Amino acid sequence: MRKTDGDIYLENQRLKKEFEKLNLPLDAVMEFVPYNLEIENRRLENLLNYTKKYLECRSQKVMELLDQPFAPIFPGISPENDWLRFEKWINGEQVIQKTKDRLPENYNIIPASELSDDELEKELDKLCRLLAETGYYVGLRDDVPARLVYQMVLEGLEEEDMGGGGWHNDGCSGYCPGCIQRPWCDSGQELCWDEDEKAGKMDLVKDLEDYVSATPVSLYLIQETQKKRDEEMKKIRSEMDEDRDRSDDDFELPKLGDELFDVSDN
Repeated sequence: MRKTDGDIYLENQRLKKEFEKLNLPLDAVMEFVPYNLEIENRRLENLLNYTKKYLECRSQKVMELLDQPFAPIFPGISPENDWLRFEKWINGEQVIQKTKDRLPENYNIIPASELSDDELEKELDKLCRLLAETGYYVGLRDDVPARLVYQMVLEGLEEEDMGGGGWHNDGCSGYCPGCIQRPWCDSGQELCWDEDEKAGKMDLVKDLEDYVSATPVSLYLIQETQKKRDEEMKKIRSEMDEDRDRSDDDFELPKLGDELFDVSDN
C-alpha cells in the first residue's frame, strides 16, 4: 500500500526524533530534501541504522567487517573526509568550523599592515604550513605578490567548511573580474567579461592598484583571445556532434537469428 503524504511526513518526524534522543544534531551531516521527503527519509533511515550499529561497536574496522565501510552522510566529499566528519559528529565535536579554527590556539593572526615584506613572507610560510598540517592546502599562483596572497589567506580563515582533510584553496572562484590572481593567470588574461566591456579595459579589483593597472589596449587583446576560444569551442562541439551522428548511423540492432537462439525443427 502506497504511503500517503501524511504518512511520509510523520515518518520524517519520527526519524528526526530518534536523532534527538541520541543528542545528535543532523545539520552537520545531512542534506535535507524538503521537496522530496521520501528521499530524505531513506537517507535518515540509512544514517540511523548505521549510527546505531556504530554505537554498539565504536569501531570503524568492525563496520568494515559488517560490510558497511562508508558513513552515509550528506553531502559526501570522500570516504576519508566523510569518516572524519562522522566521527566528530558522533563524538559531539564541532563538524562545521571556520578555517581559522584549524590553527593552534596559541597562534596569533598578525594583520598584514603590521609586517614588513620580509616578515610577511615568513609569516605566510608559517601560516600555510600550519594549515597544511590540518589538511588545508593553499595553492595560489607562485607569481602573485606575497602580500596579496597573505591577504587572501587571512580572508579565507573566516570561511566555514565541513572539517576533515583534503581541502585545497587555489583562490579561483571562476569569476575573473573579482580575482586578485587575474594579471598572472592565463585564463584571466584570455577571457573577456561584461565588466571588461563596461570598463573599456580589463577590469581589475581595487586591491591590485598598487601592483598593476590595465591599459585600454587590454580590452582589444582579451576580446581577440575570447574570440579564438569561442571558435575553438564551436569547432570542438561540431566535431563531437559529427562523431555522435556517425556513431548513430553505424549502430545496428542485432538480428534475431540462429546466432542468438536455438531454433527447433518443431
